[in-house]
Amino acid sequence: MEEKNIISPELQKMLIEERDKLRTFRSNKLSLQAINDVIEKIKIELNQTRDRKNPLNDDQVKIIIAIHFQQGGTARSCDGNTTIYAFDQDIKLATIRKALKLAGHKNSERKLARSLATYIHSVCEVLEIPGNLCNKIARLHPENTYSPSEEAWLSDFQADNKDCPPHLREHINKTFKKGQQKDINKNTNKKTGK
Repeated sequence: MEEKNIISPELQKMLIEERDKLRTFRSNKLSLQAINDVIEKIKIELNQTRDRKNPLNDDQVKIIIAIHFQQGGTARSCDGNTTIYAFDQDIKLATIRKALKLAGHKNSERKLARSLATYIHSVCEVLEIPGNLCNKIARLHPENTYSPSEEAWLSDFQADNKDCPPHLREHINKTFKKGQQKDINKNTNKKTGK
């Protein structure tokens, strides 16, 4: 049986026009507008405690986000009191989480990190801050050595980033599979009593 083209030329034209306006609600990244909203809310929160002559700008806020997320701030288990000192002040992870919540994106740290993934790498490459999976990957692959630039890619939120070198994405993804296998083994052992 031969399959016929189900979509008419008129329907195809309509779909192409709609494609650029289409928004799905289940996304692994935040929109540019959502990112800007979060950055603005973080600036407002942090600039309340700063000298008005020297408020933080968007780039400084994105750097703060980059440092926190590179060090594991995307994990829900990461303590909100985790603090970095940057731009002459202590900044808690809780501030970023509060801004995400105020912008209507509660528990979206990883989505924000994926949205800024290449930027985060660039910042952390210069600062020589390795990714939050760097030590785990080094233990899984002791035969490999990584440059500071490569280490800056080794974060959980880089797994699907097309800018991240494929061999590093492979190592990142293997950490997830390894963790899933441990969970499977734990559940199997509980069921079998071993």
